[in-house]
Amino acid sequence: SRVPLIPCGDDTAAPIARAYDRLKGFYILPDAGDGSNMLRLMNKMDMLEAARAAGLNVPNWVCLRQTDFAEPERLCGTLRFPCILKPIGLLPGGTFEFRILQTMQELLDSRGYLTGNCSCAIVQEYVRKTGEYGVNGCRLHRSGETVFGGVIEKKRFSQSSLGSTTAGTIRPDAHGLCDAAKRFVEHIDYRGIFDMEFITDGKDFYFVEMNFRNGGYGYAYTKAGRNFPAIWAGEACGTEVEALLRQPVKSLFFINESADLQNVRAGNTSIAVWLWDVLRAGAHMYINRRDMKPLLKKITRK
Repeated sequence: SRVPLIPCGDDTAAPIARAYDRLKGFYILPDAGDGSNMLRLMNKMDMLEAARAAGLNVPNWVCLRQTDFAEPERLCGTLRFPCILKPIGLLPGGTFEFRILQTMQELLDSRGYLTGNCSCAIVQEYVRKTGEYGVNGCRLHRSGETVFGGVIEKKRFSQSSLGSTTAGTIRPDAHGLCDAAKRFVEHIDYRGIFDMEFITDGKDFYFVEMNFRNGGYGYAYTKAGRNFPAIWAGEACGTEVEALLRQPVKSLFFINESADLQNVRAGNTSIAVWLWDVLRAGAHMYINRRDMKPLLKKITRK
């Protein structure tokens, strides 16, 4: 019988999608109708178009290709600054650089960087965010039901991995973000585990992106009472998962102890606050007295 296959990173989700036709006879795979459509949706522009078509709130954007780099003002004249400049495709040897542009002139000044490093880039209106939220969930393989376990209010972020959350709290959804996520995954007919990111300016909520995999803080949801890998794999294999779905989900603070320590070194938080957060966390990414190998590996790794 086919075995459920769950990617746990972008570096595995994309190759699995590319090899979908070769793998589908042996594995139950996450998909969006098929592998090629999921691979297409991993492209930032296609993802934003799909989110807007599903009725989600998305900041305006423009895609710039190499032929546009010489005169970006021609395409970006309708955007409101400040904007975010983010490479989508890099040239061989190109350097990834994420920029916040305050004016059109700063975009024009970025032409040298774009020409020398990028094959494609996105310029998107910048939202002055007052908060960031994550929504993990899964759309079941057989029934198509979408399952959630609340939302994550993000507290701190990695200093080395852009956008990665190092501390946050799982809470009940008070802003309709799960409904928005459900509309999106049903619109693209995605079945699998996912995590989705939203930001707010204190008034509106905006879709940022969706990852087609089990998220980095998925373990925190398991500790809170919603084990998405067990639910998705079990239902895909025809196993009864109602007991897992009935399990209550509790509010829970989680921390990636190692990555979050970088915030102490960067001066974003004090060592006292970090220690208190480690002590009070209901889920740790490394510390687990029943499974100490990840922590020991982290400590002894050279």
